[in-house]
Amino acid sequence: MFRSQDGHLAIAPRHALRSEQLVFASEVVFATSIALVKISILLGYRELFYVLVWVKRFIWLMIAACVVIFASNTAGLMTMCAPFEANYDPDIKGVCRVSRSLGASLATVINVVVDVILVVIPVCVVRTLKINTTKKFGMSLMFGLGLLLEAWDVEIVDRSMCKYED
Repeated sequence: MFRSQDGHLAIAPRHALRSEQLVFASEVVFATSIALVKISILLGYRELFYVLVWVKRFIWLMIAACVVIFASNTAGLMTMCAPFEANYDPDIKGVCRVSRSLGASLATVINVVVDVILVVIPVCVVRTLKINTTKKFGMSLMFGLGLLLEAWDVEIVDRSMCKYED
């Protein structure tokens, strides 16, 4: 870092490229971690709700969907711009098929849909339990807090996307 002529802190050009490479790599790591967390939650549900056959099948379907979403997100990141270096180096003239903000928005929408499904699965199962209504309500409320957290997450992503520049 150094001070520019107007007194602001600035990044040396040779460090800026490295920074862009790290940001691009972090997007791949983030997609991987999101997929693994969702799969681990689904595997936990599989152990928790092992008695219900329809739930087990739906969980395996959702695991497969998470793997496909992860693969498509990663493939989309890797093939967004040609040549590949144009993804993170603005000096390289390349063709980007999709803007970074549009790609990020699409991935966010898909992830929000999967997250809502992850919250709804246990609520549906709790409804079928043979326990008193108060306990059902309490358990549904506990799992339903996930929807509140998801709404908060969507708001955070929405605010960050408004500031995102291509």
